[in-house]
Amino acid sequence: MHTRLAADANEWFDCGMFMLKYIDFYSRGLSLCFEQEHMPYFRLRTAKKILKLKADGSDVYAGFH
Repeated sequence: MHTRLAADANEWFDCGMFMLKYIDFYSRGLSLCFEQEHMPYFRLRTAKKILKLKADGSDVYAGFH
């Protein structure tokens, strides 16, 4: 039961990341070949990209105004 709750929490927690990766893969014509087990890697990679943009002085929100 505890494992089931942890799995449900992870799925809910990663909902946004699944959406981002779906858009990313779909927009590049790639097959949707990722699963829950890939989410920690995608979260870390996305965080690094955001931090790099901020460190470079880039406007992370450019285009959203």
